[in-house]
Formats: sequence, structure tokens, C-alpha cells
Amino acid sequence: MSAPPWMGMPPAGGPYGGPPVQVHPTAVQYPPAPPQPPKPPPSQPEMQQWTEHKSPDGRPYWYNKVTKQSVWEKPASLKTHAEILKSTCPWKEYTNADTGRKYYFNSQTKKSVWVKPKELEEIDALVSGKRAEPVPNKQAAPTSTPSVQISEPSSQPVPAAAIVSEQALPVASASVDERKEAAGKTYATKEEAKAVFMQLLRDKNVQPIWNWDKTRRVIGKDERYEALKKEGERKQVFNAWKPIRTRELQDEERAKLKMNRTKLQELMVLVDEVSPDTSYRQAAELLRTHEYFKNVRNDRDRQDIFNDVIRQKARDAKESEKKQRRQIEAAVTDILKNHLSDVTQLTPFADALVAVKESEHFKTNPLLENCHDLHIFDAFTEYVKTLEKEYELQVRKENESKRRGLRHAREAFEALLEKLHKENKLTVDSKWKEHYSTIAADDAYEGLLQYCGKDMKVPEITPLDFFKLKIDDLKQAALEEKKTLKSIMREAKYEVTPSTTLKEFHDALCSDARYVKISSDTIRAAVAGFVADAEKRAAERAVDDARRKKRRAKRFLEMLQYDVRKISEGQTWEDVSAIFEKKQDYLDVEDDAERARLYAEFVATDPWKKRSNRSHSPESDGERRDRDRHRHKKRRKEKKDKKDRKDKKKSSHKRRKRDEGRSDDDGASSAEEDPSSADADVLEQKRREILEQLQK
Repeated sequence: MSAPPWMGMPPAGGPYGGPPVQVHPTAVQYPPAPPQPPKPPPSQPEMQQWTEHKSPDGRPYWYNKVTKQSVWEKPASLKTHAEILKSTCPWKEYTNADTGRKYYFNSQTKKSVWVKPKELEEIDALVSGKRAEPVPNKQAAPTSTPSVQISEPSSQPVPAAAIVSEQALPVASASVDERKEAAGKTYATKEEAKAVFMQLLRDKNVQPIWNWDKTRRVIGKDERYEALKKEGERKQVFNAWKPIRTRELQDEERAKLKMNRTKLQELMVLVDEVSPDTSYRQAAELLRTHEYFKNVRNDRDRQDIFNDVIRQKARDAKESEKKQRRQIEAAVTDILKNHLSDVTQLTPFADALVAVKESEHFKTNPLLENCHDLHIFDAFTEYVKTLEKEYELQVRKENESKRRGLRHAREAFEALLEKLHKENKLTVDSKWKEHYSTIAADDAYEGLLQYCGKDMKVPEITPLDFFKLKIDDLKQAALEEKKTLKSIMREAKYEVTPSTTLKEFHDALCSDARYVKISSDTIRAAVAGFVADAEKRAAERAVDDARRKKRRAKRFLEMLQYDVRKISEGQTWEDVSAIFEKKQDYLDVEDDAERARLYAEFVATDPWKKRSNRSHSPESDGERRDRDRHRHKKRRKEKKDKKDRKDKKKSSHKRRKRDEGRSDDDGASSAEEDPSSADADVLEQKRREILEQLQK
């Protein structure tokens, strides 16, 4: 089910939310609605389509199960004959949400009244079977404004009973026929009887501060007094009506005060003598005899209204002054822009001021009669700012054009270098002096030179800088290709030897797809580097092998010397080899011919003679063990000293390289400082000569 239409109803307290306007029903005449024949009853299925519901605030609405629509107004298929007649009348009945009082609203004239209009009475009479008698069209008696006593405002709220006087409030009372009809009428419900009794209280202008005895003396002679039969019921309705009437009177008083304040404010706005320079006493003396000024009885309220008006007039005067100043500055700017072309952003203000005042347009413009020099200064300042912005914009456009031209020149020169590279004329090892003549003959070189001046306001980069950048790019590309080549060699497990040729290298790696993309210059340079590295490694290996062979031979000789007692003089190597074949020093010398040579060298030193020169006393086993232990200890110490010397040599080598690098830097700096030092010596010599001349 779609949401019911909660919006669109007339306001509960009258057409604009407040109490309904007191308009007599006879003030506007409407022709009586002609009787209409009753419509045939709707069909049963159409009536069953609509269902009645209640909104959250208790208002009824109807929902159509077929069309899925929700409406506030009762559908025509569900209306009775009386409801159909009432729907044709522009007057509708509503109830005030605050007071519970019924009022009537005309949808055509947008007016609301408390008294039931004649048209609705005729429709009710027609429905009940009797025609309502016509009401004579008499002019409604003018109602007077209730007299309200206003005291000075205080911090505590004033009760409603204290602000309403007991003077009679003349209102439009019901006619004699209506009172007779009300007296003899029997009401269907108790609520209807209470409404008639409350209307009696209003018609008799009963005040909320009255007690019941005084009220009964005023309304007791009216026939509507008998609408409620019991005295207790009348008193109860009277007590319930008193706060409602109090609120109504308070609302009326507030509306009147608001209206009086608004009228006084409008009066002060229209009076020219009330200006921001006027004091409140002067304004009060000026307006004290006016009706609007008297209606606002509280002097503090008058002063607040006066202050609001003064502030508003001050704001208006300030805005008017600003507007006039803007107009003057606009006129001066127009003179500077269209009639004084010699005034620029570099013109001093004193010269511009004289030029503006001597201009014919300045003298003939009536708007500039009250123009001050400060106005001209402000206009001149804004005009200069505009000129500076235009100049900066122009300079920015020129610089952008130069940058665009420089970019095109760079692209053309880079294209020239790329062309030389593709023709294999420009390589990693190329020099500027080798290609200068070729590059200088091209138009791209001349096009780039015209953007290298210092007055071009663009970053200065010469053709030589572009050439160096191109060589750096080629070197970086060659380095990447060399890395790719090494990766191919690792995957193919190919190793370059000192005897490897370029053809062998190519045949071994050309099957890889990445190898084809590498330039021939890079391959040639890389192979040369690989072969040089292989030769260097081979030389280092040869040195290491010779050193290792010498070390093994020394240990072999020491082995023979250690076991010399097992060898007899005159024995050959074949005779003694079986003694040493299980020892490690024997196995380290792999070639048996080398062993025989070392044995012959050992025998040539005549080790038996050295042994015979020793003490003839036989050596004990303990002495021999001590001697062997001492020998091993000495050997370990020699190994440790050798290792320390090697580490020390490495550290000294690193220190030497570092010192060489520093010395190179110091040499370069000293070389750079040499000319300055020489100049200093020359200056010192000249200074001495001048001093000698002065002394003479």
C-alpha cells in the first residue's frame, strides 16, 4: 500500500496557521446551491474497492485496492447524498487544533470565518428535508479592537488574567432568531451543547478573569444558557473555556503589538529626519504626536526599533557610498584604459594623477565632480595590477613558445645523433672532435645553437652536452647488453679461454634468441675483455702452480731430511721410495721423475756428512722426540708468521691504493692551485719591489 497523502490539508488553526480571521458570513454573498437530484447508488464492486484507514494523527483516509491510490477526500462512490451536496459548496468545515473550535474556510476566496456560512446551512436544511430561511443581507457591525493594558516587561512571565481588562469587547453576536432556535433546540450530543454554551460566552464578551457568579449574571438571561441543563456542567465548561480564551487573547495582543512595531519601524524608515546621526530623544520628539508612535507604549521597545532602523540606515548609507565609489573608480579606470594610452605600469602615480585630472573626459563627467585623489589612487592601483598581469601572461606565453622551440630543436639534434649511431659512425668510444665537422654541417646543430644564449630565459644545454648524454646512454646500453651476454654464457656453461676467437664465441652462443639482439660492437668489445680476463687468470694460475710446486718440493726435502737415518749412503731412489710412499709429502709430488730429481738433489747435499759431524754418542729416544716436537712447533710458527705477513701485505696494498687515490685528488687540487700560487708569488715579488722603491 502506498503512503497516504499526509500533505495538502488546510492548516488546523486557520488558513495560515493562526486563528481564523473574523469575517462575518454576510460580508461575502454566494448564490444558494441549487438542489441536485440524488445520484444512483454505486455498484457493489466499486464500493468494495475502497477501504477506510486512520493516519498516525487520527485523520481518516481511503485506499483503493485496485488502483493502489490513497486519498484524503472520501470517494464519490462512498459518499451519501448530504456529502455529495456539501462537496459542491466552496465552504468547508475544520477544527482548530489548539482550541477545539470549529471554523469554516472558503477554497475560492481563501477566507475563513468562525460562524457557519449561509450556504452550508441551506445544504443542511435541504438534506434534513426543510429549506433554510434566507438570512437578510445586512452589513456586519464593525468590531472594535479589544482594549489591552500593557505593562513594562519584567523577567517574570505575566499571567494572562493580569493583562486583560474587564471592559466589554463588542463582537458580532448571534441574532434573536438564532438564540430562540438554540433555546428550544434539543442537541444530539453533549459536545454540540458545550460548543453552543462556549459560543454564548464569547458573544457576551465574558473575560477569563471573571468568576462564575459574575459570568452567570451576564449570560443567565440568554436562551442558550439552557443548552446545558445542569449548573455543574455549565461551571465545568466555563472553567475549561477560560484557559482557551486566555490563550486567544494573548495571541491577539501579541499580533497587535507586532503589527504596531512593524508600522512604527516603517514610519521611521520613511522619515528622512531619522538618520544615523539622530539620537533617540530627537526622533521621539519628532514622532511623539504620531499615532504609530503612540501605539507602541513601551519606551524600551521604541528605542529598540529606533536602534534597528538606525543600523539598517547606516548599512544602506555605507552600501550606497561603496557603490558610488565603485562607479567613480570604474569611470577613472575607463579614462586610464581608453583615453590615456601613455600611462603604463611604470608610470609614477603623480604623473598619472595629473594626466587624469587634465583629461577632458574627467572634467565633463558629472559623476567625477566629487572624485577624491584617493579614489584615483585606488583605480590606478587596480589598473596597474591588471597591466602587470597582462605583461606576465605575455612573458609566460613567450617563454612557453621558446621552450616549445627548444624541445623541437633538441628532438632534431637527438635524431641526428641516433642516425649516426645507426650508421655505426657513433660508438661508445667516439669523441666530440672526431664528429664535430659532420655534426656542425647539419641544420639541427644550427637550430639548437640559437636556443643556447643566456637571454633566452630557458635552461642552457649545448650540443656538446647532448653528445655526452648520448655517449653515456650508449655506454649504459652496452653495459646492459654485456650483462645479457654473461647471462647467456652462464646458461650455456661456456667459458672463454685465452685462445678463444670471435668466430668460436659466435658459433657457441648464436643459437640463443637474445644473442641476436646484441650489437656487434658490444660483442666484439666483450669478447676482447673476456679473453684478456682469461689470460690474466691463466697467468695467475701459473704463478700459483709454481709457488705450490716449490712448497711441495721443500716439504719433500724436509721429509727426506727427517728420515735420513733410514737411508743408507749410496742407495738409489728406487731403493728408498718404498719407505716414503705412504706419506703425504710423498703423495703431494705427483710426478715420480720429479721425486727422483728431488732425491738426487737431496743426496747431492751429503746429509750423512752432516750427521757424522754431530756427537758420536747415540741419540736417545727422548731426545729425538724433543727434537721432533721442537721442529713441528717451529714449523707451525713459520706458517702463522707467513699468514700474518700475507694479511699484512693485503692490508698494506689496500692502504697504498687508498693513499694513491688521495694523492691523485691532492695532485689534481694542487695542479689546480698551482696557477693561483704562482700568481701569488708574482704579486708578492711585485709588492717587495714597490716597498724597496718607496724606502729609497
